[in-house]
Amino acid sequence: MTSPAPALFYDVLRKALKKRKTSLESICPASDSVARRVLEDYGSIFVAGSKVMPPPVCVFTSEAQVAKFQGGSRSCQRDDQRRSDRVTAWGDEGALESARGST
Repeated sequence: MTSPAPALFYDVLRKALKKRKTSLESICPASDSVARRVLEDYGSIFVAGSKVMPPPVCVFTSEAQVAKFQGGSRSCQRDDQRRSDRVTAWGDEGALESARGST
C-alpha cells in the first residue's frame, strides 16, 4: 500500500490564499527576501483553518500596521485573556507574568 504524496507548501498556500481572496504576491512580495524567509519559516499561519485570522502581510513595515492588525484580532485578545485566567487559576503569579511576556 502506498501513501499519497505530500502536498507542496506553495501549492497548499496558493489555494488557501485564493479562498481568502488574496495572493502570495500581496502578502509576501517576491522582491522582499526577508519577507520570503519569514514565509518559509512561519508560513503555516497562512494555511491554517478559517477560524484563524492570519496577518495581512509576512512582515509589517510599521508599528501602526501591527496595532491595526492586533486591534482587529478579537480572538487573539480572548485567547490571551483565557491564558491569563488559566494561569491565575493555577495560582502561579510567576507563570502569569511569564505568560504576559514580562519576565
